[in-house]
Amino acid sequence: MAKPTEVVSIQQLRGFAAMLVVLHHASAAAPWLFSPLANSTFGESGVDIFFVISGFIMVVAARGEAVGEFWLKRIARIAPLYWIATFAFVAMRLPHFGEPDLTVGAVIKSLLFIPYRIDPTSWKVAPVLVPGWSLNIEMFFYLLFGLGLAVKRPAIFSGALVCLAVFAGFLLKPTDAILFSFSRPILLEFACGLALGMLYLSGRIPGRLWPLLLIGLAIIFSSDMLDEETRRMARGIGGILVVAGGLALEVSRKVPDLPIARAIGDGSYAIYLFHSMVLMMLRKVFPHIPLSGWPQFLTFMGASLFLSAAGGYAVHVLVEKPMNKWLRQRLFRKDKRTTGDALPELALDQGTPIGAKL
Repeated sequence: MAKPTEVVSIQQLRGFAAMLVVLHHASAAAPWLFSPLANSTFGESGVDIFFVISGFIMVVAARGEAVGEFWLKRIARIAPLYWIATFAFVAMRLPHFGEPDLTVGAVIKSLLFIPYRIDPTSWKVAPVLVPGWSLNIEMFFYLLFGLGLAVKRPAIFSGALVCLAVFAGFLLKPTDAILFSFSRPILLEFACGLALGMLYLSGRIPGRLWPLLLIGLAIIFSSDMLDEETRRMARGIGGILVVAGGLALEVSRKVPDLPIARAIGDGSYAIYLFHSMVLMMLRKVFPHIPLSGWPQFLTFMGASLFLSAAGGYAVHVLVEKPMNKWLRQRLFRKDKRTTGDALPELALDQGTPIGAKL
């Protein structure tokens, strides 16, 4: 049962976003797999939802922190589990070590959140553990938000810096992997999340706007009908509307309390990081199972979604939570508040009007 102070909509949307990403990667084309979703990209919108939620959480939960405290907390919250996931992924692909996408240099850059291109002729920028590309951008946003904390205007100042970075990217069109990554239009979703956080705290999100959630979902699931450039914009708009609609539902107290959805939200960061490894194992097993067509597709997708969620939640309970507790006890002994960010479980500052788990 949800606690009175829980922002249940955000908690459940985090889980929904993680499962969208799992769906996207599970439905990727394979010679042995019948997949009617092989060419679909709507699942990528899970990252858009994550980024909007990240902006929302920062302005609500971290706006009163000192700069050094803020940066240290975010690194402690994001990096250790990502490093564990990266090393686990490298171990699974050890026979391929030395190939262009799996070198010592690539691993080091991945662990340090430094964007790079495997192929200089491609626009694709991705670390060894591919989902980590979003964490590179997430860390850049944390850098900007920390600068906002330094001038005592975290939401407005960091939002302005985000807009400035995107505008610079639009004008300069950088080809360098780092400059390209940190000036992408997707950064604007953080700024929108900041705005939603400010509106939510001031009580300016009316409950009657909850249909925005349905409109956002409709945009996301129909985005594949658009051309590539418009599709990216639509996914971003859809993600913003989904989060705004979820917050309106929260205000109207119409959010259904679904324990499974909240549990998936708790484990969403671990699910996001480890689902690639779950899918790798399933893709080795399923070609040997005598199924084809729709039975094969439905069985494979069901197994992918269930095992990714279950495996991620297990990592959350057995690794992430104990590790975060241990780090908090040693790094923040004088600070009894729990910390958070867009992906893992967190609690808002006790001094906020809604101060609880997101």
